[in-house]
Amino acid sequence: MKRFSAVFKAELLRHIRSPLLLAIMIAVPFVIALLGVYFVPGNELRFLRLAFYNEDNSYLGRYLVNFVSSFLRWENILKFDNAHDFYKSLEDGKADAGIIIPKGFAAKILFKQPSEVVFVAGLEDPQLSVALYQTLNSVLNELGASPLFTDPELLKNIEADPSIKPPELKLIIPSDPNNGNAPSLKDLVFPGIAIASAVLISLIGIAGSFGEDREEGGLDGVLVAPIPLWVYAAAKYATHVFLGMLEAIAIFSFATALGVRYSGNFSKMLFFSFLAVCMSVSMGMVLSVMLKSRRSSVFMATSVGAILLLGSGAFIPLSALPERMREILNFFPLTLAVKVVKQLALVNMSMSRLSMPLVYMTTSTVLLLLASFLAFHIVSRHLS
Repeated sequence: MKRFSAVFKAELLRHIRSPLLLAIMIAVPFVIALLGVYFVPGNELRFLRLAFYNEDNSYLGRYLVNFVSSFLRWENILKFDNAHDFYKSLEDGKADAGIIIPKGFAAKILFKQPSEVVFVAGLEDPQLSVALYQTLNSVLNELGASPLFTDPELLKNIEADPSIKPPELKLIIPSDPNNGNAPSLKDLVFPGIAIASAVLISLIGIAGSFGEDREEGGLDGVLVAPIPLWVYAAAKYATHVFLGMLEAIAIFSFATALGVRYSGNFSKMLFFSFLAVCMSVSMGMVLSVMLKSRRSSVFMATSVGAILLLGSGAFIPLSALPERMREILNFFPLTLAVKVVKQLALVNMSMSRLSMPLVYMTTSTVLLLLASFLAFHIVSRHLS
């Protein structure tokens, strides 16, 4: 245990004292945040798959459906005649969000009574569905109800009648007992930033560490030192898991200071973030231990990490990708981790609902961990 602690401390101090690592830990979240802002809110909303259920079955309801549909691609619009199929499309991931026109909607509009439209946020891509909710809510408030529900041709020429209030867009989150507390985009942006930053920091850190030891002969020194190889590898592994989680917790804390409040379960968010970091460290060991220089190890880890993050849904919405590619990416552990943490930022999901991603991610983490230690064992035997 003393030898493990000594290697852990030495590895931690080496990275904490490195100005390059400190700069990366500070810069990476800002770069990722800029990427997230660029990709998500405006330009990518057209890729969102939206389900409609016109329960009122009125002309005004149909017109509202057509009005909202004008923001989207026609192939991404799903219309249903009953609530069962509507909600099933959200549960199966066929739709990213849904809109219900409730009964009595047209009558309330015509008699100038307060009305509402129900927006059901999907959990497949929560960030994108909440972005659409905020956009539609702003549009309805800006237009008012009078020109919106008379004649489409009047939209260009008639100003909103202040006596007719626009319908309220009520947000409902499936399985959320606290419906009515509408989340904002920043509540969902920060979880993606935290995981992406932690994964990159831990992946690049472990790759650079092993690459530097190979390049400078540090691994050769370990072979003749009175330290078991598994202690050396385990201490390095633990150090970079610690640094990755430190990055994630720092970003979550910064978000809390900015007023972000998570309606889900924060401890579960941290646990799945921990699994994602463990997977990235294991992957970094596998990629770097076979290479003989720090530069090549860091380059390989950065390239693989960037590809995995681009396909994780943290920046580019999965809805914007071809269907076959989405099906493949859904099997990637990192994609699943980002998805689950974003869902947990909205809803405190039960462990029974989390059992499948938990088993899959835990199994992937263990397999990658075994592969990393096996690769390290093969290299150490070759050097000895």
